[in-house]
This record gives sequence, C-alpha cells and structure tokens, in this order.
Amino acid sequence: MILFLTSSPTGPLDNSRYVDGIDDKNYLIDNFRKYWKSNAKCLYITAMPDNYALNDEIRFGMKETWEKDGFSICTFDIWDNRTTDFSKETLHSYDVIILGAEPYDEKETINLKEIVVKNKHPWNNKCIKNLDISRNSVIVLVKRKNKALIPNGNMFICEGDRIYIYTKTILEDMNNIEI
Repeated sequence: MILFLTSSPTGPLDNSRYVDGIDDKNYLIDNFRKYWKSNAKCLYITAMPDNYALNDEIRFGMKETWEKDGFSICTFDIWDNRTTDFSKETLHSYDVIILGAEPYDEKETINLKEIVVKNKHPWNNKCIKNLDISRNSVIVLVKRKNKALIPNGNMFICEGDRIYIYTKTILEDMNNIEI
C-alpha cells in the first residue's frame, strides 16, 4: 500500500492556471507513475467527511482524471461519514490511499500557540504520546537549545523547550503566534 497526501491533485482550486489532468507541479503524477499498481484498488480518505455531494464529485473526478492519464483502476472508494467499516484489514486491502487535505488559503493566517515549558509545567519530562491534549491539537515543532526538532509520539518534553502547537483548545501558559 502507498499513501499520498494532497489537497488539489488536479490543479489550483482558485483556477489560477489551467491543468488538464493530474497537476505535475507538486510531483504527484511522477510519484503515481513510480508506485502505481496495474488495476489498483484506490481509497480516498476525505478531509470533509460530512460533505457527501462534494466527496462523490471528487471521487468521480479523480477516477476519471487518473484513468485519462493512463492509470488503471479496479475500484475507487471514498471514506467519509457514510463508511461503516473502518477496520485495519479493510484499510490494508487497498493498493493506493489518497489522504485528502482541506485546501490552503494563502489569505488565511495560521495560528500557532507557543508554550515555554518550565520546571513545574505538567508536560515537563513527559512523553508526547502521554500528554493530555485534544485530538484536534498537533504539536508541530519543538525548539530545544536553539535546535528545531520535528516531534513524534516518543519524544520527551524537557524544561526550557518551546512547544509550537496548532490547536483551537485553550492550554495553560500559551502565547498566540500568527504566521
């Protein structure tokens, strides 16, 4: 199985340039050609699970476009809130999985939060995977002694770390950062 993350595989959503087929600007088509299996079983996991009409339109459009560009497809399914079987076995039955991402709007600011971990902070000396944070929160960067570290669940938070988190949840000792 191979995973792909994309927000607009057939070109810019603002139609700033015309793309006939799969957009080659983000190298998606090159990676498809490299990893695609003949007669692939495909799954699109949508970023908008409640928008059934849009999801059906996206699925139909992707399948049609990719077949036009020479990719053979056995099935092209979509996972949204209509899906009832979210099992690991079902997921592993697909050859290609496309993770849909909401489109990025360059006019929209990204709001990150910064937390400076002090000695008595509840996260000090804790493993990220054991932190009590919302599932809607993502730690995107840990700055430690002037080094930028990409976090993973096994990383321990240390006193003096600067934690950069994308969240809509209110957390203790948090400063807003606008990017």
